Amino acid sequence: MKKNVNAIDKIIAELSMQCYLAANRKIAGRVKSYTLSQECLDAIEIKHDYQNGIITDEEYKAWCLKWNLTHQ
Repeated sequence: MKKNVNAIDKIIAELSMQCYLAANRKIAGRVKSYTLSQECLDAIEIKHDYQNGIITDEEYKAWCLKWNLTHQ
């Protein structure tokens, strides 16, 4: 059964964009390499743990809800 990970994909996309913009803020016309923040890496780990059955649906939803409440 495929699990719905749309919520965490949006969080990962937002965090990844923040990392990209922070690294490429002052460079016009060039894209500088960048690394993902620990917060973004943690979100990716939560996604993988959820997909692999290491954490439950409730734990996954709680993590996403907590992130949304603390970052909006």
